[in-house]
Amino acid sequence: MRGSGPRLNALGRRLRKRGLVGAAGFEVVESERVLPDAVHGADLLVTAVSAAAAVLDVDRLRPGAVVVDDSFPHCFDTGRALTRMRERKDVLVLGGGLLHVGPTDREVAGDLPDAAAAGCLAQPWIEETLASCRSESLLHAAGHGLPLVHGLVDAGVALAYWDAVERAGVSAAPLHLLGHTFDAGSTGGVTAGN
Repeated sequence: MRGSGPRLNALGRRLRKRGLVGAAGFEVVESERVLPDAVHGADLLVTAVSAAAAVLDVDRLRPGAVVVDDSFPHCFDTGRALTRMRERKDVLVLGGGLLHVGPTDREVAGDLPDAAAAGCLAQPWIEETLASCRSESLLHAAGHGLPLVHGLVDAGVALAYWDAVERAGVSAAPLHLLGHTFDAGSTGGVTAGN
């Protein structure tokens, strides 16, 4: 998105320096309202945008593309993404930011109005998962001696939380989009670069 170029280019330089990305394997493309063709032609897209409307057109993705989106709401039409994955099996469009935390109970506050409670319970949910944005406050409240986070996170704080997540037995959630999960066999063999 507009204005992110300097920060993302610095990230690209660090990834290249560590040997995690080839010389031509990382491109930063900024946009205004519509994403440029270069974005839709990428092998791998990692997105996290705050937009009221879909900015990524799933129908324009190149075959073999993999998208991991941590936007809320998603930055693409989820219905079209599910249809393309089911019918053409040529892209993999996934939600990001979900963690596997083991057995959980789902409860709605008793004082919520009926309509709000029904809406909450109707939301798609994958068993034993939690949105990662909730993990920081829960880990802090659990008394792991972790610092409160305000604003940007430095490497030391990020590593402290990473260690706490690992000690708590938290891992990545299954591949998913909304309440749908996918195993490696259901992806049609789609991997970035195919």
